[in-house]
Amino acid sequence: MNLYDELNAYLKSQILLTVATLGKEYPWTCSVYFGYSDGRFYFTSKRDTQHAKDIGNGAIVAFAVADSAQTPSAVIVGVQGRGFCRPARLDDATKIVVNYGQKFKEFLADYGSLPNLLEVMKGGTVYVIEAHSIKFTNKNLFKDAQILSFDLRA
Repeated sequence: MNLYDELNAYLKSQILLTVATLGKEYPWTCSVYFGYSDGRFYFTSKRDTQHAKDIGNGAIVAFAVADSAQTPSAVIVGVQGRGFCRPARLDDATKIVVNYGQKFKEFLADYGSLPNLLEVMKGGTVYVIEAHSIKFTNKNLFKDAQILSFDLRA
């Protein structure tokens, strides 16, 4: 498996993404459940949240993914990056269903039924982060270097 495949496998194994936005007065962070595929992160949020207001129709964001169960002495694995975040468009629909919706179908039972889940998501908007760069830290893979950076705009 090449390093890009390792990055993809790690991101697909995680469920929480921290997103940092910048509003008119201050920065803001939030944690969201996400799906990932080929440099794009997908998440849902209601339009009245602070981060959704900061994103508006599109904004540069920073993001991070880390397994919070890691201890300081553990083998460190995580991702940091930045990219452009925007509300999803119709042409994103297939990738959203495959890489976001399918990822969380196992949690459907927690809501009792699809209508109950849809009620929780009511008023939500799907957002897409198109990653510009990703820094992947993985002590298992990189030993001394520990960090691999990808510029996804190339």
